[in-house]
Amino acid sequence: MHHLLLRMAITTSTPLHTTGNRWVWGADRALPRDGKGLFHIPATTLKGLLRSNAEAILRAWGHRVCLGTAPGGRCPADSLCCVCQVFGNPSYPAPLRFSDAIADWDRRPTIRSGVGISRYRKAAMPKLLFFTETAPPNKWLATAEGFFPSVGTALQAAALVAMAACTVAAVGADSSRGLGWLGKWQVEAVLDKVPVELQALQDQWRAWAGG
Repeated sequence: MHHLLLRMAITTSTPLHTTGNRWVWGADRALPRDGKGLFHIPATTLKGLLRSNAEAILRAWGHRVCLGTAPGGRCPADSLCCVCQVFGNPSYPAPLRFSDAIADWDRRPTIRSGVGISRYRKAAMPKLLFFTETAPPNKWLATAEGFFPSVGTALQAAALVAMAACTVAAVGADSSRGLGWLGKWQVEAVLDKVPVELQALQDQWRAWAGG
C-alpha cells in the first residue's frame, strides 16, 4: 500500500462563516471551534466542495460519473467511477480522510448584521434581523491522507483533489452576501514521503481532458 498525504492551504479574500453548534452572546449564528478552541472549517464542508467540483469537471469532459444520491445514480460496488474511488460512497469507504481546516491566525471574529428578504416582495421582512459571527480573511490549513493499492491510484487521487480545489470559488455559507470568497486553494501532495511534482498532476489532468 502507498501512503498519500495532501497538505491544503486555503486563503480567503473576504470574511467567512460556517455555522457551528456554539452559542455566542450577540450572534444568532456562531462559528464552530474545535476542542482546543480554534476556529475551523469542518472537514465535511471541504470534502463536499471538492467532490462536487470534481464531479462537474469530469462530467463536462465526458467521463462517467455517478449521480450520488439520485435514485439509481450511485455507482455499484464493483464498478466505481473515478470520483467514488477517491471520495467514497455509502457502500465504499473513502480511502482519503480529510481533517478540519484550522485558522492560521489568532485575530478576533466580527459580528455582521443581516435581514431576511421576502422572495415575493423583494423587500426586507419585518422582525427578521439576525447577526452572524464571521472570521476575518486569512489562511486556513488542512490535510487529507490515506492508503492506495498502487502509485497510479494515489496519483489519480492527488490530481483529482488538486484539480477540484483550483475551481472552488467560495467556502461556507452566504457567499451571495459576500462571505467566504477565496483567493487560492493550494494543494501539495506527498506520496510515500516524496513530494509529487506538479507535472505529474498536470499529466493526469490532460489525460482526463482528452476524454
